[in-house]
Amino acid sequence: MELKNVYPVKVNLLPAQLTVKKTPNWVRLFFMVLLISLSVLYAFSFLMLSDKVFLARTQTEELRSRVEVLRREEQKLRNVEERVAALEKRLDLLQSLVGAEPDWLRVFEAIGNSLPEDVYLERFRASQGEMRLEGKAFSIFSIAQLISTLSNYEDLFREVDLESLSLEESLYKFTLKAGLVEKSAS
Repeated sequence: MELKNVYPVKVNLLPAQLTVKKTPNWVRLFFMVLLISLSVLYAFSFLMLSDKVFLARTQTEELRSRVEVLRREEQKLRNVEERVAALEKRLDLLQSLVGAEPDWLRVFEAIGNSLPEDVYLERFRASQGEMRLEGKAFSIFSIAQLISTLSNYEDLFREVDLESLSLEESLYKFTLKAGLVEKSAS
């Protein structure tokens, strides 16, 4: 029978003193460990930085969308401010127009309170700070009393004067002219 060797066997016949002991190459081992650790560190840093870059890009996109929303809101606010400014201009115009007008309710109340019993008015006209009253009376004294009473309302009328007087069928037809005092702007 023949002996078959499946595994190659190495036999060293040199005496143990002459055999060279294999020692590890520490320099090569150190550089290999250093290379592997630097590669792992590089891979870890790459993964961490790529994750940070992804988060930064996501945040940048969110901020851009917020900026766009804020720009639209700012435009809406500008439009509202323009409308408010236009309304304020209209309000100022209306206040100036109303402020220039006399207090008509007080004017008519003063005229009504000043009319003697035998005087009646036919026409009232007002234009640009003055008014004209046309009416008829039974006596000149009633017209004088009306002028005197209206003159007492200094906060409403200035310079109440008799503009015309005529006698028609036992009635005195008269026209009074009075300057209107403008309201003070409040």
